[in-house]
Amino acid sequence: MAGAGTITVTLDQPNQTGAPGDTLMFFGVIASTGAGTQFLNSDGLNLSATTGDFTTDDGPFFANSPVSLATGASTADIELFDVTIADPFTDAFTSYSGLFTILGGVDGSSLDILTDPAISFSVSVQNSAPEPSSSLMILAGFVACAFVRRRSI
Repeated sequence: MAGAGTITVTLDQPNQTGAPGDTLMFFGVIASTGAGTQFLNSDGLNLSATTGDFTTDDGPFFANSPVSLATGASTADIELFDVTIADPFTDAFTSYSGLFTILGGVDGSSLDILTDPAISFSVSVQNSAPEPSSSLMILAGFVACAFVRRRSI
């Protein structure tokens, strides 16, 4: 029977930052460390956002991962899941943590947790509004244009 710790996942960038509207793509390598062939039948993806409007998509895992991995085998660097930061009004400008696990086992219907511990990742939401200094520069440009226009009249 397969169990926790028979598959390892190494994320390229487990901590990512984006602005509302951005889709963050998480890539990584899946490796089999257990004895025998391990079937990768499903996954678990959870972002612990108590507020906000995030969309998680584990479709890339199903599109890119193999059905099974033999002992010692690993995947290429593949896209595993995506997180979209949707709403600037409800997604607080802070960091959120999440967990990614792979379920499977010794056959095509097993749903044992194969990753131990679950792979952690974080999503940080940044403010997409211009900084005050940028706003002041734009305002200064408008004032300069108005002054030049007034002098030419």
